[in-house]
Amino acid sequence: MILVPMRRLKKVLISDLDGFVWNDGDKPITIEEVTGYRGRSEPRPFGGTDWFAIKPRKRDFHLRRVVYFYRNPNEIRGIKLGDHDWHDRYRYYSFPGVTIEDGYHRMLAALSLGLEEVSVDYVGVRTDNLNYLKGIRRKIPTKEMCF
Repeated sequence: MILVPMRRLKKVLISDLDGFVWNDGDKPITIEEVTGYRGRSEPRPFGGTDWFAIKPRKRDFHLRRVVYFYRNPNEIRGIKLGDHDWHDRYRYYSFPGVTIEDGYHRMLAALSLGLEEVSVDYVGVRTDNLNYLKGIRRKIPTKEMCF
C-alpha cells in the first residue's frame, strides 16, 4: 500500500467525483449529503473481501456505509486502484488514468473529509500511473498502451 496525495489522485481518477451512484436510476450520493447526515452509520461491508456484492443494497445502505467511514477516518485505507483498460481475445488495451476497483465508500468519505492523502493499493500494470501516484513522475500519463 502507498500513501497518495489526493490532489494527484483526483487528476488521474476516472470517476465523477461530485457524487457516486451504486444502483442504476438512483441519484448520486454527494459530499454535502454525507457531511450533513445525522442518522446511524453502517459498519457492515458492502460485499465480500473484494468488490463483488453479496446482494444488491439500497441507496440508504450506501449512504450509511460512506458515513461510517466519514465518522471513522482511521478505517479509510487500502482503496484498490487499477488501470482503465479493455481487452478482447487478442489484445489488452490500457488507457491513461486509474479506476477504483474496490473502495468507493472509503473514497467518498475521504473526499467528504477533505483528506490530503489516502492509502491505496495499486493493482494495475502501468508503471507510469504508479509512478505518478507516488510522485516519482511529474507528468500525468497520457498515452494508451496495447499488449
